[in-house]
Amino acid sequence: MITSVVSTAATLLIILSPASPPSGSPDAPATNQALVEFLHSPQASPSAALLATPVAELLRELPGAMPWRRGSAPRLRGQVEVAKSFYLYHLPPDYTPHRSWPMIFSLHGNPPGHVHRVHRDYWSNDAAKAGFVLVSPALEGGRWNRMGETVIIQSLRDAVSRFHIDPKRIYIDGYSSGGSGAWFFSARFADLFAGVIVRCGIRRISDRELSQLRDKAIFLIHAAQDVKCPVDQARQAAATMARKKIPHRYVEFPRGHDFYPSTNSDVLTYVSAFSNRFSGHLSMKTSFRTTPRIVGFIHAVGRDHDLTLSWKDNVATISLDAEKDIRSLDVYFREDLTDYSRPVIIQFNDVRYEVHPARSASAFLTAWRLHPFFDSQHPSQLFTGGVRIVEEGGRLAHPKAL
Repeated sequence: MITSVVSTAATLLIILSPASPPSGSPDAPATNQALVEFLHSPQASPSAALLATPVAELLRELPGAMPWRRGSAPRLRGQVEVAKSFYLYHLPPDYTPHRSWPMIFSLHGNPPGHVHRVHRDYWSNDAAKAGFVLVSPALEGGRWNRMGETVIIQSLRDAVSRFHIDPKRIYIDGYSSGGSGAWFFSARFADLFAGVIVRCGIRRISDRELSQLRDKAIFLIHAAQDVKCPVDQARQAAATMARKKIPHRYVEFPRGHDFYPSTNSDVLTYVSAFSNRFSGHLSMKTSFRTTPRIVGFIHAVGRDHDLTLSWKDNVATISLDAEKDIRSLDVYFREDLTDYSRPVIIQFNDVRYEVHPARSASAFLTAWRLHPFFDSQHPSQLFTGGVRIVEEGGRLAHPKAL
């Protein structure tokens, strides 16, 4: 059993850096074809040639190799197959891959086929006309918090690779059971979304989860006479946010259960003022079992965990409340946070390691696969090295390079 200690360090995890220019046109000879193939299918094993490519070259070639740079101009509306399901998309009329765009990621309600009504009727053209990419994943039955994680992550990953999405301006929206899912995933994936819009969704969101969303755009819509999803829990969440001084908007209608598309314009205006950021450190409760991913700069495999992270001056501080097993724990090094000429100190609970980091194509490509998305226009923000400090089976081990 690994005991937890409280992390005392509180430092900024995400440091913004100027955009790096693309390496050239999509047809530039220098573009690594193996990298292009990997980006189009990141779940496939990278080729030996790709693993042998220096990280500096991968970073240089990455912007020009992204799928949204290399494909033909997409249709403004369409459907994409992912994760044994699909998502619908609607692009702004002036969409171009030469700039990044904010995205509304909208979860439908429970009736079969409800994704079409939410995407085409309730949203109509409002998001596209306001300059947002609208992506609406489909889930049979619409019970997002029970079975939707894989569809959500893979739809997000595909959309951000296919279109030029600003990863700091992705907002999750949900109606009815999709609203409950939006509450659930905005707190569970607090590192991914810049805001949450909940429309007549029923879920008891805890005070702690609301605190995790303090810096996010929160727009809550409900109805006093809603018999499908009673208004009590929405009022309670709004009262808690008011008491904790968490910025939010709460709009209550006198009628019943509905998407209330008349609020679309106000919603889009409100969320536009928010972008994703970490204020000092990352603290959240999350699971690494079902869909492996990197949170902040670690990848853990195991059960649900309470997690705090910070990084400052080549010192990573990780507190992981492991009431149940951790099977493995990897720490990744971000290019803009790591001085590769000096040791990195990793303090994991009550154990302290000193490691000598090195850039690794294997770590870089694995990190790309595990993280739902990266901003390829800022290569310095990508993970370029890493070590494993807990082996499969939960044993503390001497750090091993990834």
